[in-house]
Amino acid sequence: MIAPPYQPSAALQAVASQAEERVNGAFSLAQRGAVYSARTELIGAVRMICEALDAQSATERRSHALAQAMRAVREVEDFAPRGWQSAGEIELAHVVPGHRTPVLKEVDLTTLTPLLAAQRYYTFAQEQFAASVAPVPAGSQALFGLGKLQAAMPGNGSEAQTLATARAMVFFQAALLVDGSNFMAANELGVLLARMGQWQDAREVLQHGVAHGPRAVLWHNLARVHRQLGEFALAESADQEAARAQQYPDRAEWPAQPGNGDGFVRWVSPQQLRRSPGGDTVVTQPTPAVHAERPSSPSGFSAWLPWTTTNR
Repeated sequence: MIAPPYQPSAALQAVASQAEERVNGAFSLAQRGAVYSARTELIGAVRMICEALDAQSATERRSHALAQAMRAVREVEDFAPRGWQSAGEIELAHVVPGHRTPVLKEVDLTTLTPLLAAQRYYTFAQEQFAASVAPVPAGSQALFGLGKLQAAMPGNGSEAQTLATARAMVFFQAALLVDGSNFMAANELGVLLARMGQWQDAREVLQHGVAHGPRAVLWHNLARVHRQLGEFALAESADQEAARAQQYPDRAEWPAQPGNGDGFVRWVSPQQLRRSPGGDTVVTQPTPAVHAERPSSPSGFSAWLPWTTTNR
């Protein structure tokens, strides 16, 4: 079943415009390194949209979904080993009853590991984040920004980095559930999947991204993933598209399947991207696009990362 087109009321459109201004302001703060202030603005934008949608439907369903999502990403930390603790030492039967996240309340916990329990929580969180702002595109952009900030937040140790990466993926997937055309979220999600060695999932997500936002950086990342998978003809084709994207910076001059970018990524506001189709794609700081070689990661790290096939 095809979802109806997004047709907001005048009141909702006004709120969405205000939320978009906050998102753009948050991206500007992030560019200057003010990540905590940026996070506050992005959460504020999400709350604005939630409240407007609830007012329109005379319910508190969206606000409840947001609260559940935020609680799930906090409570999931209880499934992560700390210090010298091993995953086998975590007793789910002792942890889950103290949580308010509902997904495991009726599940036989003896059949689950802490990793699987965490994945259930992360999947629930991404669905609830998406439900809180769908189908408002500004909500998708705010969730995308929150995902980017996870990589910028300071953290100590591999456990903190693991949780930050998993949360980033939750936000990127939620952003795509809200707005499937959010190619920035697709690019960032694809890069994370590739860095975790999940090359086939990365290929699928990046292919989705170039279908909606054929920028050179997406084509470049997709070429690297194809090459890693041994798909050399497809990698060459993607490289050619990336080169064509740089050759035709004006959308009116683009041949079929073009894009743009310079192989590096930086913070650019969604508003700027819409004004200038030839602009760069987004990430926190200028860093090279994903490399073809498999990056190193802690043992079992990718198992913590959420992934579902919903709306991919």
